[in-house]
Amino acid sequence: MARVAGGSRRGADEPSRYDYSRVDLSFGVDGDRCAAWLYRPAGGRDARLLVTAPGLLPDRRAVAPVARRYAAAGRPVLLFAPRGAAGSDGERRLLDPDRATTDWAGALSLARGLDGVDGTQPLLRGRGLAGLTALAAAADARVAGVVARGPLVGGLPLRRQSPRALARLLGAAVRDALPRLGATVPAATDDPGTPALYAGVPPAALDRHLPEGTGARTAVPARSALAPRSPAAPAFDAVRAPALLTVARDDRLADPDAVGAAADALSEGRLLRHPGDGLAALGSPADDPVFAEERAFVASQG
Repeated sequence: MARVAGGSRRGADEPSRYDYSRVDLSFGVDGDRCAAWLYRPAGGRDARLLVTAPGLLPDRRAVAPVARRYAAAGRPVLLFAPRGAAGSDGERRLLDPDRATTDWAGALSLARGLDGVDGTQPLLRGRGLAGLTALAAAADARVAGVVARGPLVGGLPLRRQSPRALARLLGAAVRDALPRLGATVPAATDDPGTPALYAGVPPAALDRHLPEGTGARTAVPARSALAPRSPAAPAFDAVRAPALLTVARDDRLADPDAVGAAADALSEGRLLRHPGDGLAALGSPADDPVFAEERAFVASQG
């Protein structure tokens, strides 16, 4: 445990830093170190801990505005960086659901040992890849509830690439999976002829949510294109906690039909569709069309 701070840089519409404090933590997973921030509300309130992490945007600073909103409203939040994300060990920017799910398990172990915080039955929250892995982590019977925003239960929307670009992307992914070869691709592109991880997504639409130099124009390991996939059906069967799944009607990052099917497969799943393409909702909670509904769901779980 290291220094206590009031939080990272805030936008004009965000809560005051005096509403919460932030503690730097870390935990180990398979010999690697994962960094985490614990947000503690002022006044010693006793709501359940919310655990969250970045997903498609591999920097926890992209999720910090959400964590600050919850903490200022009285809910403690553990925001961790899975392996590969900024601040943690592991291969940089690699999207690997299996690795990330293991990291979630490590974060939950950390949560249950925290002093002065009710982390025994935490709530989970994630978007995109983190939404997928939060659902997988919610198979733990001690999880009280889960919010999955645009989870990648149908994998990445590779169909938005031209056949030529898709062939180049898959070829690069195969080369990247072979020993000593390696290959990278841009994270995002709105050029259908360019192979990229997030096809049909303007890089600027993602860049604006990240600190300078860490955005969507950064190259990522090409085999990330093969990794995000739906967890096996038994994983959904094991999730008994209440779950809120949200997806934009014209989502560019998640498959709305696959998200709907996942909600139906969960014993206590609820689906919330909303207007838009899923990109604007990545920003400040003030721009999120369903953040109020998300907070109401979280509040209903204790």
